[in-house]
Amino acid sequence: MKQPTLWAALIAFGLMSACTNGGGDGGNNGGGAPSPVTTAPTARTAAAATKAAFAAFAAGSNSSQKAGGLAGHSDRGLAIRALDILKWHISPTRLSSKVLQEPSTCIGGGTQERTTVFPENTRITTTVYHDCVSDKTNDVESYRDGSMTVTETFDPVTLEVVNVSVTFADYLDGQRNMADPKNPVRLRDDTIAGGVSASNIELKVCGNRKILTKSDANVTATLSTYLDVEGDGTADVDEAVTSNNLGIHLTQEYDTTSCDDTTMTLTANGALSAVDNLDTTHHNDFSAILTDFTLTETPATHDGVSGTEVTMNGTVSVTSDCEAGTFTFTIATKTTLFEPDSSASGCPTEGEVVVSGGGATVSVIATSTGGVQFDLGGDGTIEEEFADCNDADICRTT
Repeated sequence: MKQPTLWAALIAFGLMSACTNGGGDGGNNGGGAPSPVTTAPTARTAAAATKAAFAAFAAGSNSSQKAGGLAGHSDRGLAIRALDILKWHISPTRLSSKVLQEPSTCIGGGTQERTTVFPENTRITTTVYHDCVSDKTNDVESYRDGSMTVTETFDPVTLEVVNVSVTFADYLDGQRNMADPKNPVRLRDDTIAGGVSASNIELKVCGNRKILTKSDANVTATLSTYLDVEGDGTADVDEAVTSNNLGIHLTQEYDTTSCDDTTMTLTANGALSAVDNLDTTHHNDFSAILTDFTLTETPATHDGVSGTEVTMNGTVSVTSDCEAGTFTFTIATKTTLFEPDSSASGCPTEGEVVVSGGGATVSVIATSTGGVQFDLGGDGTIEEEFADCNDADICRTT
């Protein structure tokens, strides 16, 4: 299922266009500590707020979307990826008091060491990668490094998973160009440090599937992304998103006949921060708190085109170098967003989201060709329009 990739940036640009310079100096305040602000925020901070809302769920920059052709690169945000990992490891099992060692799958070199132990009602699986090359196409290698430990606790009677946690230590999933083995070119690195845990797990059996239908997850981790799209040794993306005790309640509905997933709902509460290492002004950096921020995703077909329907609603409080102060915004879906599976740009082609805060309101409207329109004030007049949603970005004023 695809994610609502660039709506943070799109809504951001809308508010940037709508807001005036009430409440700050456009970020040129000497870098002093922010103070609480109750007047209308400037456009730049509004932009940071909307990006913060989706850092947990989707990609953090336009460049990472345009680089989506890199094999293995995920446009899924920190929370979504953490939940994916949990889903992979929640499965029925028989417990035994033995140690399992699985063979390496490093077909192109390096090593993988996986050990599983079974303490009482528990399974602990640790995988350690040492420059493990799992795939090679022409000169491009996909490789892993670091370690991942999965701890599962089971009900002693039903053997169902009760709690699960995944801990990463310098875990890296990357790609590199080995045309010159002495000077490999780093193309993509996704690095995870920290952990994610889940409790209150509910599993339902449908056909030959066991579906995670409910859980309460906690994410305290950092996801770092590096991309060199052209392969010229220059980074196009170098950023990190960190969650600090980010709580996520997950519910997953499914079709009882086909056993296919239908609507997934995530409700997030907690803190996030992001750093863009390529932005020397630090205007793209932020820290934020999500309050009852709810995102839904539903597989759908519109006019014969398969894709995902998305809604998002909630509150975001953000602090950013875009502007002095801490500001609070509400985000609400007016009409459901739709992102086609075939969308190379990651842009929705239907839907409207309304963002409001500090006296400013903006309607952000998807066009059928993947563009975006901005109705400042919600009066029906389109003040700004882009043919490609990727052309709107945080802290941009022209």
